[in-house]
Amino acid sequence: MPKVPEIPFPPAEEAAAVQSPPSPASCRSLQGKPFISPDRSFNSLRTNLARRRWRKQTGNLPTSELCKLLATLEKELATQASGRSQGGLLRIRLRQELRQRKGLQTSLLPEDQDTLDLVLLVFDQLWQRYMLSAPIQDALGRLQIPLVRLALVDKAFFDAHDHPAKKLFDHLVTSTFGEPMADFQARSPLADAIEKAVQTVLQANRRDLVFYEHLDQTFLRWLADYRQTLVQWEDQMHQKIHAQDAQREAQHAVAQLLRTRLAGCSSLPEGIALLIQMGWKQVLRAAYRSGGPSGEPWRQAVAVLDRLLWSIQPKSDAAERHALVQAIPELLRDLRQGLQALPLESRWVSARFRELQAAHLHALQAQPQFSIREAGESVMGEPSPLALKRLDFPCEDFGLTPGIWLEFYARGNWYRRKFLGYAEGETLVFADGAARNKQVWTFSTLMHYFTSARVRVLGKEDSPILDSLLEDLAWTLEMA
Repeated sequence: MPKVPEIPFPPAEEAAAVQSPPSPASCRSLQGKPFISPDRSFNSLRTNLARRRWRKQTGNLPTSELCKLLATLEKELATQASGRSQGGLLRIRLRQELRQRKGLQTSLLPEDQDTLDLVLLVFDQLWQRYMLSAPIQDALGRLQIPLVRLALVDKAFFDAHDHPAKKLFDHLVTSTFGEPMADFQARSPLADAIEKAVQTVLQANRRDLVFYEHLDQTFLRWLADYRQTLVQWEDQMHQKIHAQDAQREAQHAVAQLLRTRLAGCSSLPEGIALLIQMGWKQVLRAAYRSGGPSGEPWRQAVAVLDRLLWSIQPKSDAAERHALVQAIPELLRDLRQGLQALPLESRWVSARFRELQAAHLHALQAQPQFSIREAGESVMGEPSPLALKRLDFPCEDFGLTPGIWLEFYARGNWYRRKFLGYAEGETLVFADGAARNKQVWTFSTLMHYFTSARVRVLGKEDSPILDSLLEDLAWTLEMA
Protein backbone atom coordinates (compact mmCIF):
# COMPACT_ATOMS: atom_id res chain seq x y z
CA MET A 1 0.00 0.00 0.00
CA PRO A 2 1.51 3.34 -0.98
CA LYS A 3 2.35 5.75 1.76
CA VAL A 4 -0.23 8.44 2.36
CA PRO A 5 1.30 11.65 0.97
CA GLU A 6 0.97 15.05 2.44
CA ILE A 7 -1.77 17.15 0.88
CA PRO A 8 -0.27 20.63 0.56
CA PHE A 9 -2.05 23.93 0.59
CA PRO A 10 -2.56 25.40 -2.87
CA PRO A 11 0.09 28.03 -3.64
CA ALA A 12 -1.08 31.50 -2.74
CA GLU A 13 -0.35 32.82 -6.23
CA GLU A 14 -2.85 30.34 -7.69
CA ALA A 15 -5.69 31.66 -5.58
CA ALA A 16 -7.99 34.10 -7.30
CA ALA A 17 -10.82 35.91 -5.59
CA VAL A 18 -14.09 34.83 -7.18
CA GLN A 19 -17.05 37.15 -7.15
CA SER A 20 -20.36 35.55 -6.34
CA PRO A 21 -22.22 35.00 -9.69
CA PRO A 22 -27.91 3.20 5.74
CA SER A 23 -31.19 2.82 4.42
CA PRO A 24 -31.61 1.83 0.77
CA ALA A 25 -32.04 5.38 -0.43
CA SER A 26 -32.82 6.20 -4.02
CA CYS A 27 -29.93 6.53 -6.46
CA ARG A 28 -31.97 7.95 -9.30
CA SER A 29 -29.65 10.82 -10.17
CA LEU A 30 -26.57 8.59 -10.18
CA GLN A 31 -27.72 7.12 -13.47
CA GLY A 32 -26.78 9.19 -16.47
CA LYS A 33 -25.14 12.58 -16.69
CA PRO A 34 -24.88 14.84 -13.64
CA PHE A 35 -27.70 17.32 -13.62
CA ILE A 36 -30.15 19.22 -11.51
CA SER A 37 -33.45 19.57 -13.30
CA PRO A 38 -35.05 23.02 -13.47
CA ASP A 39 -37.55 22.15 -10.76
CA ARG A 40 -34.68 21.17 -8.45
CA SER A 41 -32.90 24.52 -8.52
CA PHE A 42 -32.00 26.51 -5.42
CA ASN A 43 -35.08 28.72 -5.82
CA SER A 44 -37.44 25.76 -6.06
CA LEU A 45 -35.84 24.18 -2.99
CA ARG A 46 -36.31 27.45 -1.11
CA THR A 47 -39.98 27.48 -2.11
CA ASN A 48 -40.50 24.01 -0.67
CA LEU A 49 -38.71 24.99 2.52
CA ALA A 50 -40.85 28.14 2.84
CA ARG A 51 -44.01 26.02 2.95
CA ARG A 52 -42.71 24.29 6.06
CA ARG A 53 -42.08 27.25 8.32
CA TRP A 54 -43.11 30.78 9.17
CA ARG A 55 -40.59 33.45 8.22
CA LYS A 56 -39.83 36.52 10.23
CA GLN A 57 -39.57 39.51 7.91
CA THR A 58 -37.73 41.91 10.25
CA GLY A 59 -34.74 41.77 12.56
CA ASN A 60 -32.48 39.77 10.23
CA LEU A 61 -28.77 39.28 10.72
CA PRO A 62 -26.70 40.44 7.70
CA THR A 63 -24.92 37.73 5.72
CA SER A 64 -21.48 39.13 6.54
CA GLU A 65 -22.23 38.98 10.28
CA LEU A 66 -23.56 35.44 9.93
CA CYS A 67 -20.31 34.34 8.23
CA LYS A 68 -18.30 35.79 11.13
CA LEU A 69 -20.52 34.03 13.64
CA LEU A 70 -20.17 30.73 11.77
CA ALA A 71 -16.37 31.07 11.80
CA THR A 72 -16.46 31.46 15.56
CA LEU A 73 -18.81 28.51 16.05
CA GLU A 74 -16.69 26.37 13.72
CA LYS A 75 -13.68 26.74 16.00
CA GLU A 76 -15.79 26.11 19.07
CA LEU A 77 -17.46 22.96 17.76
CA ALA A 78 -14.18 21.55 16.42
CA THR A 79 -13.15 20.72 19.99
CA GLN A 80 -16.57 19.85 21.40
CA ALA A 81 -18.28 17.56 18.90
CA SER A 82 -17.65 14.87 16.32
CA GLY A 83 -17.92 15.85 12.69
CA ARG A 84 -21.19 14.05 12.09
CA SER A 85 -22.97 15.74 15.01
CA GLN A 86 -21.79 19.25 14.11
CA GLY A 87 -24.86 19.95 11.99
CA GLY A 88 -27.31 19.48 14.84
CA LEU A 89 -25.14 21.28 17.36
CA LEU A 90 -24.67 24.16 14.94
CA ARG A 91 -28.43 24.71 14.77
CA ILE A 92 -28.64 24.77 18.58
CA ARG A 93 -25.69 27.09 19.10
CA LEU A 94 -26.83 29.44 16.36
CA ARG A 95 -30.26 29.83 17.96
CA GLN A 96 -28.62 30.49 21.31
CA GLU A 97 -26.33 33.15 19.85
CA LEU A 98 -29.18 34.91 18.06
CA ARG A 99 -31.32 34.98 21.22
CA GLN A 100 -28.50 36.61 23.16
CA ARG A 101 -28.16 39.44 20.66
CA LYS A 102 -29.70 42.79 21.58
CA GLY A 103 -31.77 44.79 19.15
CA LEU A 104 -33.54 43.46 16.09
CA GLN A 105 -30.92 41.08 14.66
CA THR A 106 -32.40 37.95 16.21
CA SER A 107 -33.07 35.91 13.04
CA LEU A 108 -31.44 35.10 9.71
CA LEU A 109 -32.26 36.45 6.30
CA PRO A 110 -34.68 34.08 4.54
CA GLU A 111 -32.17 33.16 1.85
CA ASP A 112 -29.42 32.61 4.42
CA GLN A 113 -31.70 30.40 6.50
CA ASP A 114 -32.53 28.36 3.41
CA THR A 115 -28.86 28.00 2.51
CA LEU A 116 -28.01 26.82 6.02
CA ASP A 117 -30.87 24.33 6.11
CA LEU A 118 -30.14 22.91 2.66
CA VAL A 119 -26.47 22.23 3.33
CA LEU A 120 -27.19 20.58 6.67
CA LEU A 121 -30.06 18.55 5.19
CA VAL A 122 -27.77 17.35 2.41
CA PHE A 123 -25.43 15.91 5.03
CA ASP A 124 -28.41 14.27 6.75
CA GLN A 125 -29.17 12.59 3.40
CA LEU A 126 -25.52 11.55 3.12
CA TRP A 127 -25.55 9.75 6.48
CA GLN A 128 -28.76 7.93 5.54
CA ARG A 129 -27.67 6.83 2.09
CA TYR A 130 -24.09 5.64 2.62
CA MET A 131 -22.52 3.43 5.25
CA LEU A 132 -19.26 5.21 6.07
CA SER A 133 -16.66 4.32 8.66
CA ALA A 134 -16.60 6.41 11.83
CA PRO A 135 -13.30 8.19 10.96
CA ILE A 136 -14.57 9.11 7.50
CA GLN A 137 -17.92 10.29 8.89
CA ASP A 138 -16.08 12.47 11.37
CA ALA A 139 -13.88 13.98 8.65
CA LEU A 140 -16.68 14.62 6.14
CA GLY A 141 -18.95 16.01 8.86
CA ARG A 142 -16.45 18.79 9.54
CA LEU A 143 -17.12 20.10 6.03
CA GLN A 144 -20.65 21.16 6.98
CA ILE A 145 -19.82 24.63 8.30
CA PRO A 146 -17.22 25.44 5.58
CA LEU A 147 -19.74 24.53 2.88
CA VAL A 148 -22.44 26.61 4.56
CA ARG A 149 -20.10 29.61 4.63
CA LEU A 150 -19.16 29.01 0.98
CA ALA A 151 -22.78 28.68 -0.15
CA LEU A 152 -23.71 31.91 1.66
CA VAL A 153 -21.32 33.99 -0.45
CA ASP A 154 -21.30 31.91 -3.66
CA LYS A 155 -24.83 31.94 -5.03
CA ALA A 156 -23.92 29.46 -7.79
CA PHE A 157 -23.00 26.71 -5.36
CA PHE A 158 -26.27 24.77 -5.56
CA ASP A 159 -27.01 25.20 -9.27
CA ALA A 160 -23.52 24.93 -10.85
CA HIS A 161 -22.88 21.30 -11.80
CA ASP A 162 -19.11 21.74 -12.11
CA HIS A 163 -18.54 23.76 -8.96
CA PRO A 164 -15.03 22.84 -7.65
CA ALA A 165 -16.20 22.51 -4.04
CA LYS A 166 -18.97 20.13 -5.11
CA LYS A 167 -16.47 18.10 -7.12
CA LEU A 168 -14.18 17.83 -4.12
CA PHE A 169 -17.12 16.68 -1.98
CA ASP A 170 -18.15 14.13 -4.64
CA HIS A 171 -14.66 12.67 -4.93
CA LEU A 172 -14.20 12.43 -1.18
CA VAL A 173 -17.43 10.43 -0.93
CA THR A 174 -16.96 8.19 -3.98
CA SER A 175 -13.42 7.35 -2.91
CA THR A 176 -14.95 5.36 -0.03
CA PHE A 177 -16.85 2.98 -2.32
CA GLY A 178 -13.95 0.56 -2.60
CA GLU A 179 -13.14 0.46 1.10
CA PRO A 180 -13.77 -2.80 2.99
CA MET A 181 -16.73 -2.74 5.36
CA ALA A 182 -15.47 -5.20 7.99
CA ASP A 183 -14.43 -2.71 10.67
CA PHE A 184 -16.18 0.65 10.69
CA GLN A 185 -14.18 1.96 13.61
CA ALA A 186 -10.71 1.34 12.18
CA ARG A 187 -8.69 4.05 10.50
CA SER A 188 -7.28 3.50 7.02
CA PRO A 189 -4.93 5.35 4.65
CA LEU A 190 -8.01 6.65 2.84
CA ALA A 191 -9.54 8.00 6.06
CA ASP A 192 -6.26 9.76 6.81
CA ALA A 193 -6.16 11.31 3.35
CA ILE A 194 -9.76 12.53 3.62
CA GLU A 195 -8.95 13.96 7.05
CA LYS A 196 -5.95 15.82 5.60
CA ALA A 197 -8.08 17.27 2.79
CA VAL A 198 -10.75 18.44 5.25
CA GLN A 199 -8.12 19.93 7.58
CA THR A 200 -6.70 21.81 4.60
CA VAL A 201 -10.12 23.36 4.02
CA LEU A 202 -10.52 24.27 7.69
CA GLN A 203 -7.06 25.76 8.11
CA ALA A 204 -6.99 27.65 4.83
CA ASN A 205 -10.31 29.36 5.55
CA ARG A 206 -10.64 30.27 1.88
CA ARG A 207 -13.72 30.34 -0.28
CA ASP A 208 -12.30 30.90 -3.78
CA LEU A 209 -12.85 28.30 -6.46
CA VAL A 210 -9.20 27.91 -7.46
CA PHE A 211 -8.39 26.71 -3.95
CA TYR A 212 -11.03 23.94 -4.11
CA GLU A 213 -10.05 22.98 -7.64
CA HIS A 214 -6.38 22.63 -6.69
CA LEU A 215 -7.20 20.63 -3.56
CA ASP A 216 -9.50 18.34 -5.55
CA GLN A 217 -6.77 17.62 -8.10
CA THR A 218 -4.26 16.97 -5.32
CA PHE A 219 -6.59 14.46 -3.69
CA LEU A 220 -7.30 12.73 -7.02
CA ARG A 221 -3.57 12.32 -7.67
CA TRP A 222 -3.15 10.72 -4.25
CA LEU A 223 -6.17 8.49 -4.87
CA ALA A 224 -4.80 7.33 -8.23
CA ASP A 225 -1.60 6.24 -6.49
CA TYR A 226 -3.55 4.60 -3.67
CA ARG A 227 -5.74 2.70 -6.13
CA GLN A 228 -2.90 1.80 -8.49
CA THR A 229 -3.07 -1.92 -7.75
CA LEU A 230 -6.81 -1.97 -8.25
CA VAL A 231 -6.60 0.02 -11.48
CA GLN A 232 -3.96 -2.30 -12.92
CA TRP A 233 -5.99 -5.35 -11.96
CA GLU A 234 -9.13 -3.82 -13.45
CA ASP A 235 -7.27 -3.08 -16.68
CA GLN A 236 -6.24 -6.71 -16.91
CA MET A 237 -9.80 -7.85 -16.28
CA HIS A 238 -11.17 -5.40 -18.85
CA GLN A 239 -8.68 -6.67 -21.42
CA LYS A 240 -9.83 -10.22 -20.79
CA ILE A 241 -13.49 -9.21 -21.01
CA HIS A 242 -12.90 -7.23 -24.20
CA ALA A 243 -11.00 -10.17 -25.68
CA GLN A 244 -13.93 -12.45 -24.84
CA ASP A 245 -16.33 -9.94 -26.37
CA ALA A 246 -14.23 -9.79 -29.53
CA GLN A 247 -14.12 -13.59 -29.65
CA ARG A 248 -17.90 -13.88 -29.33
CA GLU A 249 -18.49 -11.14 -31.88
CA ALA A 250 -16.18 -12.95 -34.31
CA GLN A 251 -17.99 -16.24 -33.68
CA HIS A 252 -21.32 -14.66 -34.43
CA ALA A 253 -20.05 -12.90 -37.56
CA VAL A 254 -18.60 -16.16 -38.92
CA ALA A 255 -21.78 -18.09 -38.11
CA GLN A 256 -23.84 -15.47 -39.93
CA LEU A 257 -21.49 -15.56 -42.91
CA LEU A 258 -21.62 -19.34 -43.20
CA ARG A 259 -25.38 -19.33 -42.81
CA THR A 260 -25.64 -16.90 -45.72
CA ARG A 261 -23.07 -18.58 -47.96
CA LEU A 262 -24.41 -22.09 -47.41
CA ALA A 263 -28.05 -21.17 -47.72
CA GLY A 264 -28.10 -22.53 -51.27
CA CYS A 265 -26.07 -25.65 -50.50
CA SER A 266 -28.17 -28.66 -49.62
CA SER A 267 -25.10 -30.74 -48.76
CA LEU A 268 -21.33 -30.63 -48.61
CA PRO A 269 -18.73 -33.32 -49.16
CA GLU A 270 -17.61 -34.77 -45.86
CA GLY A 271 -14.03 -33.61 -46.24
CA ILE A 272 -15.01 -30.06 -47.24
CA ALA A 273 -17.39 -29.78 -44.28
CA LEU A 274 -14.55 -30.78 -41.95
CA LEU A 275 -12.15 -28.40 -43.66
CA ILE A 276 -14.53 -25.48 -43.05
CA GLN A 277 -15.68 -26.56 -39.60
CA MET A 278 -12.28 -27.38 -38.08
CA GLY A 279 -10.07 -25.19 -40.21
CA TRP A 280 -11.27 -22.27 -42.24
CA LYS A 281 -13.84 -21.17 -39.66
CA GLN A 282 -10.95 -20.46 -37.28
CA VAL A 283 -9.16 -18.50 -40.00
CA LEU A 284 -12.30 -16.41 -40.49
CA ARG A 285 -12.61 -15.69 -36.76
CA ALA A 286 -8.98 -14.61 -36.51
CA ALA A 287 -9.36 -12.37 -39.54
CA TYR A 288 -12.47 -10.74 -38.08
CA ARG A 289 -10.74 -10.08 -34.75
CA SER A 290 -7.72 -8.53 -36.43
CA GLY A 291 -9.53 -5.92 -38.49
CA GLY A 292 -13.28 -6.25 -38.12
CA PRO A 293 -15.78 -6.61 -40.97
CA SER A 294 -14.13 -3.88 -43.04
CA GLY A 295 -10.56 -5.12 -42.62
CA GLU A 296 -8.53 -6.58 -45.47
CA PRO A 297 -7.84 -9.91 -43.66
CA TRP A 298 -11.58 -10.53 -43.31
CA ARG A 299 -12.30 -9.68 -46.95
CA GLN A 300 -9.52 -11.99 -48.15
CA ALA A 301 -10.65 -14.88 -45.91
CA VAL A 302 -14.25 -14.51 -47.11
CA ALA A 303 -13.07 -14.42 -50.71
CA VAL A 304 -11.17 -17.70 -50.22
CA LEU A 305 -14.30 -19.30 -48.72
CA ASP A 306 -16.39 -18.13 -51.69
CA ARG A 307 -13.83 -19.54 -54.14
CA LEU A 308 -13.75 -22.82 -52.21
CA LEU A 309 -17.53 -23.25 -52.32
CA TRP A 310 -17.62 -22.28 -55.99
CA SER A 311 -14.85 -24.76 -56.84
CA ILE A 312 -16.82 -27.82 -55.63
CA GLN A 313 -20.01 -27.00 -57.54
CA PRO A 314 -20.54 -29.07 -60.75
CA LYS A 315 -19.24 -27.27 -63.84
CA SER A 316 -21.55 -27.88 -66.80
CA ASP A 317 -19.73 -26.11 -69.65
CA ALA A 318 -16.17 -25.92 -70.95
CA ALA A 319 -15.63 -22.29 -69.88
CA GLU A 320 -16.43 -23.07 -66.26
CA ARG A 321 -14.24 -26.17 -66.27
CA HIS A 322 -11.36 -24.15 -67.74
CA ALA A 323 -11.82 -21.43 -65.09
CA LEU A 324 -11.77 -24.06 -62.34
CA VAL A 325 -8.57 -25.63 -63.62
CA GLN A 326 -6.93 -22.18 -63.67
CA ALA A 327 -8.20 -21.29 -60.17
CA ILE A 328 -7.30 -24.52 -58.31
CA PRO A 329 -3.54 -23.83 -57.76
CA GLU A 330 -4.12 -20.37 -56.29
CA LEU A 331 -7.00 -21.66 -54.16
CA LEU A 332 -4.89 -24.47 -52.69
CA ARG A 333 -2.03 -22.06 -52.01
CA ASP A 334 -4.32 -19.60 -50.19
CA LEU A 335 -5.92 -22.39 -48.16
CA ARG A 336 -2.54 -23.79 -47.08
CA GLN A 337 -1.26 -20.35 -46.18
CA GLY A 338 -4.31 -19.59 -44.02
CA LEU A 339 -4.29 -22.98 -42.25
CA GLN A 340 -0.58 -22.77 -41.39
CA ALA A 341 -1.29 -20.56 -38.36
CA LEU A 342 -3.67 -23.16 -36.84
CA PRO A 343 -2.57 -26.01 -34.55
CA LEU A 344 -3.66 -28.70 -37.03
CA GLU A 345 -1.85 -31.96 -37.69
CA SER A 346 -0.23 -32.08 -41.11
CA ARG A 347 -1.70 -35.53 -41.79
CA TRP A 348 -5.20 -34.24 -41.09
CA VAL A 349 -4.67 -31.26 -43.43
CA SER A 350 -3.26 -33.51 -46.16
CA ALA A 351 -6.28 -35.78 -45.90
CA ARG A 352 -8.64 -32.83 -46.30
CA PHE A 353 -6.76 -31.63 -49.37
CA ARG A 354 -6.98 -35.10 -50.95
CA GLU A 355 -10.73 -35.00 -50.36
CA LEU A 356 -10.82 -31.53 -51.90
CA GLN A 357 -9.00 -32.90 -54.94
CA ALA A 358 -11.67 -35.56 -55.29
CA ALA A 359 -14.39 -32.92 -55.00
CA HIS A 360 -12.74 -30.93 -57.78
CA LEU A 361 -12.67 -34.03 -60.04
CA HIS A 362 -16.40 -34.52 -59.45
CA ALA A 363 -17.00 -30.84 -60.22
CA LEU A 364 -15.06 -31.11 -63.52
CA GLN A 365 -17.18 -34.14 -64.43
CA ALA A 366 -20.30 -32.09 -63.63
CA GLN A 367 -21.34 -34.63 -60.99
CA PRO A 368 -22.32 -33.77 -57.43
CA GLN A 369 -20.34 -35.70 -54.80
CA PHE A 370 -22.17 -37.93 -52.33
CA SER A 371 -22.21 -36.40 -48.81
CA ILE A 372 -23.09 -37.87 -45.46
CA ARG A 373 -23.37 -34.42 -43.78
CA GLU A 374 -25.92 -31.75 -44.27
CA ALA A 375 -24.35 -28.31 -44.71
CA GLY A 376 -26.26 -26.77 -41.84
CA GLU A 377 -25.45 -29.65 -39.53
CA SER A 378 -21.71 -29.63 -40.11
CA VAL A 379 -20.92 -25.95 -40.39
CA MET A 380 -23.80 -23.82 -39.20
CA GLY A 381 -25.03 -26.02 -36.39
CA GLU A 382 -23.47 -24.01 -33.53
CA PRO A 383 -25.91 -21.92 -31.46
CA SER A 384 -25.91 -18.15 -31.61
CA PRO A 385 -23.37 -16.76 -29.12
CA LEU A 386 -24.80 -15.99 -25.70
CA ALA A 387 -22.96 -12.68 -25.86
CA LEU A 388 -25.70 -11.36 -28.11
CA LYS A 389 -28.31 -12.24 -25.53
CA ARG A 390 -26.59 -10.13 -22.90
CA LEU A 391 -27.14 -7.02 -24.99
CA ASP A 392 -30.82 -7.33 -24.12
CA PHE A 393 -30.23 -7.64 -20.36
CA PRO A 394 -32.22 -5.06 -18.36
CA CYS A 395 -29.16 -4.31 -16.17
CA GLU A 396 -29.20 -0.67 -17.24
CA ASP A 397 -32.70 -0.34 -15.76
CA PHE A 398 -31.09 -0.86 -12.36
CA GLY A 399 -28.28 1.60 -13.06
CA LEU A 400 -25.90 -1.35 -13.53
CA THR A 401 -23.24 -0.24 -15.99
CA PRO A 402 -19.53 -1.19 -15.96
CA GLY A 403 -17.62 0.79 -13.33
CA ILE A 404 -20.47 1.17 -10.82
CA TRP A 405 -20.14 0.14 -7.18
CA LEU A 406 -22.78 -1.88 -5.35
CA GLU A 407 -23.38 -3.11 -1.81
CA PHE A 408 -24.53 -6.71 -1.30
CA TYR A 409 -25.99 -8.16 1.87
CA ALA A 410 -24.93 -11.77 2.39
CA ARG A 411 -24.18 -13.98 5.38
CA GLY A 412 -25.15 -11.22 7.80
CA ASN A 413 -22.78 -8.58 6.41
CA TRP A 414 -22.63 -5.95 3.69
CA TYR A 415 -20.00 -6.29 0.97
CA ARG A 416 -18.97 -3.79 -1.69
CA ARG A 417 -18.19 -4.87 -5.22
CA LYS A 418 -17.43 -3.03 -8.44
CA PHE A 419 -19.15 -4.21 -11.61
CA LEU A 420 -16.49 -4.72 -14.30
CA GLY A 421 -18.51 -6.13 -17.17
CA TYR A 422 -19.90 -9.27 -18.74
CA ALA A 423 -18.09 -12.54 -19.21
CA GLU A 424 -19.54 -15.65 -20.80
CA GLY A 425 -23.21 -15.36 -21.64
CA GLU A 426 -25.23 -14.24 -18.64
CA THR A 427 -22.19 -14.06 -16.36
CA LEU A 428 -21.33 -10.76 -14.67
CA VAL A 429 -17.90 -10.01 -13.20
CA PHE A 430 -17.39 -8.05 -9.96
CA ALA A 431 -14.27 -7.10 -8.01
CA ASP A 432 -13.58 -5.93 -4.50
CA GLY A 433 -11.73 -2.72 -3.73
CA ALA A 434 -8.48 -4.47 -2.83
CA ALA A 435 -8.16 -6.24 -6.21
CA ARG A 436 -7.87 -9.55 -4.37
CA ASN A 437 -11.07 -11.29 -5.37
CA LYS A 438 -13.05 -11.67 -8.55
CA GLN A 439 -16.69 -12.58 -8.06
CA VAL A 440 -18.71 -14.02 -10.93
CA TRP A 441 -22.50 -14.08 -10.78
CA THR A 442 -25.23 -14.98 -13.20
CA PHE A 443 -27.82 -12.38 -14.04
CA SER A 444 -30.53 -14.44 -12.32
CA THR A 445 -28.51 -14.38 -9.08
CA LEU A 446 -28.16 -10.61 -9.26
CA MET A 447 -31.89 -10.25 -9.93
CA HIS A 448 -32.56 -12.31 -6.80
CA TYR A 449 -30.50 -9.84 -4.75
CA PHE A 450 -32.34 -6.88 -6.27
CA THR A 451 -35.81 -8.31 -5.73
CA SER A 452 -35.01 -9.28 -2.13
CA ALA A 453 -33.68 -5.75 -1.38
CA ARG A 454 -30.22 -7.09 -0.60
CA VAL A 455 -28.31 -4.91 -3.05
CA ARG A 456 -27.85 -1.14 -3.21
CA VAL A 457 -26.41 0.94 -6.02
CA LEU A 458 -23.73 3.31 -4.72
CA GLY A 459 -22.49 4.97 -7.90
CA LYS A 460 -19.29 5.45 -9.87
CA GLU A 461 -16.10 7.30 -9.03
CA ASP A 462 -17.35 10.29 -11.04
CA SER A 463 -20.95 10.26 -9.80
CA PRO A 464 -22.40 13.69 -8.87
CA ILE A 465 -23.05 12.81 -5.25
CA LEU A 466 -24.02 16.26 -3.96
CA ASP A 467 -26.38 16.90 -6.87
CA SER A 468 -28.02 13.51 -6.34
CA LEU A 469 -28.45 14.24 -2.63
CA LEU A 470 -30.14 17.53 -3.57
CA GLU A 471 -32.41 15.57 -5.91
CA ASP A 472 -33.43 13.23 -3.12
CA LEU A 473 -33.89 16.17 -0.74
CA ALA A 474 -36.13 17.99 -3.21
CA TRP A 475 -38.24 14.87 -3.66
CA THR A 476 -38.52 14.46 0.12
CA LEU A 477 -39.61 18.09 0.54
CA GLU A 478 -42.21 17.76 -2.18
CA MET A 479 -43.70 14.65 -0.62
CA ALA A 480 -43.78 16.16 2.88
